[in-house]
Amino acid sequence: MSRTHRSHAQWLELFEAFEQSGQTQAAFCAERDLNPAYFSKRRRELLEENDNGFVQAQQVMQTNHHSLTLNYGGLALTLPLQVEPHWLAQLVKSLAA
Repeated sequence: MSRTHRSHAQWLELFEAFEQSGQTQAAFCAERDLNPAYFSKRRRELLEENDNGFVQAQQVMQTNHHSLTLNYGGLALTLPLQVEPHWLAQLVKSLAA
């Protein structure tokens, strides 16, 4: 593995690409010649640094008039529209931890 200095923005782009890839961390890192342990360490550091109590949803789409589907990472969660926003925010934050 070669040593490459990456900026904060480049790491964030890599983490976004990982989330969108649907790959395991090991496969994602192997494909990009990244050290998986360092990738995990940097990801954890930057997520903690940016933790302001909110998480960014990747995509929310309404599937019908009675439910919505939240796609986050590789997870698709369908919920009734009456779900409490605070409960949903806590769930997403827990999943992102």
